[in-house]
Amino acid sequence: MRNASKLFLVAGIAGVAAISFGLSRSEDIRSFVAQTARADNQSGGRYAPNNPDSNAPGPPSAKNIRVVAFGNVDVLAGTTPLNVPSIGQVEKIFVREGQQVKKGDPLVQLNIDAAKATLLRAKAAVTEAKVQLSEAKQAPANHGLLVELQQQAIIAAQAQQDAQASQVEKLKNLVKDEAFSQENYNGAKSQLRQLESATRAEELKLKQLRLLNPEDKVSLAEAALSAADANVTLAQVNLDNQTLTAPEDGAILRVQVSVGQILGKNQTQPNIWFCPDGKRIVRVQVNQEFANRVHTGMKAEVFDDDNRNASWTGTLTRVSDWIGPKRTILPDLFQTDDARTLECIVTLDDNQPEVRIGMKMRVELWTPDAETLAGSSPRGGTSTKK
Repeated sequence: MRNASKLFLVAGIAGVAAISFGLSRSEDIRSFVAQTARADNQSGGRYAPNNPDSNAPGPPSAKNIRVVAFGNVDVLAGTTPLNVPSIGQVEKIFVREGQQVKKGDPLVQLNIDAAKATLLRAKAAVTEAKVQLSEAKQAPANHGLLVELQQQAIIAAQAQQDAQASQVEKLKNLVKDEAFSQENYNGAKSQLRQLESATRAEELKLKQLRLLNPEDKVSLAEAALSAADANVTLAQVNLDNQTLTAPEDGAILRVQVSVGQILGKNQTQPNIWFCPDGKRIVRVQVNQEFANRVHTGMKAEVFDDDNRNASWTGTLTRVSDWIGPKRTILPDLFQTDDARTLECIVTLDDNQPEVRIGMKMRVELWTPDAETLAGSSPRGGTSTKK
């Protein structure tokens, strides 16, 4: 019973927290809708209740238009998830979060013992292939010597054959005169046939030598050397892939590995979150419903979503041509999968407090009307400028 009571208590607390968070978020959404509706009504936009052409799409009017949206601080190139290209055990981490790095600086290194051994073996194979190529290049000269040597071997074999043939002819006459036995004569004839076969064999060797192209050995040796060089290149790439390096100048946002960790093929999170150097901007997501009301040149008031007292000013400098899924690193609990947004870039004015990558911002976009240009505040008050 006591355990059951504890479970009910925990569930109750979690429920109250969820309801409170939902109400807070709902209040933000209601505020967003109300402000957008008020701005639309003031501008005579397509959603204004008194506008007879409210259903007709078109470009923003020249009046003061306000669109409220949310976005995040980023750089124009976008933050980059980085992973060590290979798999293995983390041996060294060279950076810490917040550290500035230059292009090519090492960030994370795996154990490189096996990769170094593979590279050494590949280099040894190159040395062996070079020796074989050097020997192969001597083949043309050696081939000429071998042909000449074989020709001399044929001459010697032919001389022995001729001498034996002459001897057989003499023995033949002696056999007729019964001065030499038939058995010994047959032995001499058998020896002659052996010498004839030996001569034929030497002639075939010469023919075989002449069919060989000594340049083929050079080509084969050169191909073997090229293959060995390629293996060295692959081994070097494999060794290099044991180390993650900075793709360009920038800063380390987050390190998500530790020494001794085994990195596999299917990693659930990047090893490093990296931010390239560049001017920080606000990447704004405008709902498709209000996409036709934004354009470059609009002024922007940017507020910290968690601290409305912190604000910045800027200008809408880029509007995407694509209405697509919201760009996000982690899923938003209040963003449906089918939601479509128009991504816009707000460039912040100079000489303002620094903003941090990833900050969630509430952005108000507006187009000044003639009265505003004359000195009125975009909020409807009087400008303090003189």
